[in-house]
Amino acid sequence: ISEQLFGGYISRPYGDNVILEATKAKSFFDYIYLRQYMFMNFTKNEVDELRINFEELTKKDWQELKKYFKLCNGKKPLKIFDCLQSFSR
Repeated sequence: ISEQLFGGYISRPYGDNVILEATKAKSFFDYIYLRQYMFMNFTKNEVDELRINFEELTKKDWQELKKYFKLCNGKKPLKIFDCLQSFSR
């Protein structure tokens, strides 16, 4: 995993410690990134199997999400992003 993909966290106090909590977009990206090889063509049926609540993602979340997919190497990550975005409508 590229070092560029280690981001998207918010520092939050937790007792005497500070924890890093992923943003909604970063959590979603990690979920898809770690599962991308499970899919052949990333079809609507394959996306439906992920059981994603797309209505929970804001325009800002989609912009942040696209940033992470652009940081990946190759064409497949951007194809996945485009598919997710088109199936979310």
